[in-house]
Amino acid sequence: MEENEMTFEEALGMIVDAVSDVEGLEDAFDVVRAAGAKETNTDSEDYKTMYEDLKEKYKKRFKEEITSTPAPVERTEKVSKKLTVSDLDFDARTE
Repeated sequence: MEENEMTFEEALGMIVDAVSDVEGLEDAFDVVRAAGAKETNTDSEDYKTMYEDLKEKYKKRFKEEITSTPAPVERTEKVSKKLTVSDLDFDARTE
């Protein structure tokens, strides 16, 4: 096998990752599974189920991250000077 040649599983993984509608390609995956079963043991795997499981896992993780309360940020330095409006710079320059 050449150095840059990928395996059947790597190639199939790249294709599945790039497809947004796995369910619509079920017949095509059946053909690929049958051809790949000779090289690997993919004939017993249900890719639609695996895809749906991962999809639900990442949806759940996203919802948890969005709805969780962020930890409060604590100041590391104490402000010793009281700031006033005259401390603000209104000349429209950027730093």
